[in-house]
Amino acid sequence: MLQDVRSSTARFGGVTVVLAGDPKQCLPVIPKASPAQIVDACIMNADFWGEVQVLRLSTNMRLLAAADRMTETERTKAQGFANWLLGVGDGSANKTEDSIALPRELLLPATTTNSSGRKVEYFRERAKLAPKNSQVDHINDMVLDLLPGDAQTFYSADSVETKTNHCSRSTKYITLQVTGYGVRWRAEPAAEPSLKDKF
Repeated sequence: MLQDVRSSTARFGGVTVVLAGDPKQCLPVIPKASPAQIVDACIMNADFWGEVQVLRLSTNMRLLAAADRMTETERTKAQGFANWLLGVGDGSANKTEDSIALPRELLLPATTTNSSGRKVEYFRERAKLAPKNSQVDHINDMVLDLLPGDAQTFYSADSVETKTNHCSRSTKYITLQVTGYGVRWRAEPAAEPSLKDKF
């Protein structure tokens, strides 16, 4: 496009183009592609990559911006986590070819001493790291089973009682996947779908 706009056959029409980002974190999305096909589509395999000048950042600006609000201990932990993330990217955090050593402080113990009243807050303060949505869903199911309270099942309806009620239902009850919300949706063959909310 730049070649057409600038009437030039030079690469990108002779314009200097800045390509920002980390290819290790932003792989191309190719539906039903194999890992090899995804890697092959990375920008480093483009025919012009040999002409690209790669500039690497040497300072973690996000960490630096928050450093003045941290204690020395918090800064040390944050720097350690940042270094570990870099290790995940370059492969140095790998235990074996197909596994990564997670720092102990990032792991959720198999048994927790938190009281049932603290569990909701405990899990809200943590994040789940998984490579696929299906694994996140599986973890969410296990966590929801640990939370106190009774689950509620909401059944669908194909009609409304009055004309004024047709818009009164919250959209959370008609959404199959509710990101970041303690909701479980199960639609099983020959059974009514149920929405379970433990928050």
